[in-house]
Amino acid sequence: MTSLSLLALTFVGFALAGWCGAWLGHELGKRRERFEDGPIPVAADPRLLSIVSALVGAGAAWHGQSPTQLAILALATILLSAVVACDLLCGSIPDALTLLPLAALIIGYACAKNFAPTIAAAVLGIPFALVAWRSKGVGMGWGDVKLAAFGGALLGINAAITAFVVASIAAFVIARLRRKEKEPIAFAPYLVAGISFVLIIGVA
Repeated sequence: MTSLSLLALTFVGFALAGWCGAWLGHELGKRRERFEDGPIPVAADPRLLSIVSALVGAGAAWHGQSPTQLAILALATILLSAVVACDLLCGSIPDALTLLPLAALIIGYACAKNFAPTIAAAVLGIPFALVAWRSKGVGMGWGDVKLAAFGGALLGINAAITAFVVASIAAFVIARLRRKEKEPIAFAPYLVAGISFVLIIGVA
């Protein structure tokens, strides 16, 4: 059983990570050119990202993640919060928030002779890439493809599939409820929400 003190410390630390990520994403988004046919720009609420990040950390600690795994996840939380804030503001995701950490994960695990993250990144990234290619980046952006690959490497195949199914259903339902199915949306926040969901509930 995880001690309450560790849960509290993780909760606070991940909340701070979410806040830092929100600030980072907002700053990056301000410096990127927004596509004219992209989604309407929205400023992410750092308080909401902090709360979700805190729940992710508490969930990971509760499900028995090691200190090393928690540290990796905290860094990933900063990046994922930045992805949300940046995509909402400018409709695109810098490679520094997806490709660089993806490469770091793959190389780090490969050095330990663990190639599961590489396989998971390919399994999750390829279907998204096919959609992006067929839609010419309209129905699915290439930033979403890189995020999907990063999510696959971070979560593993089964958990990532669950995360992205949840994300797709949520995006579809919300678009229908808002009656804006044909309008462009920032899909990355849904992907990050799906990733956060499986981390909180501990899907293996």
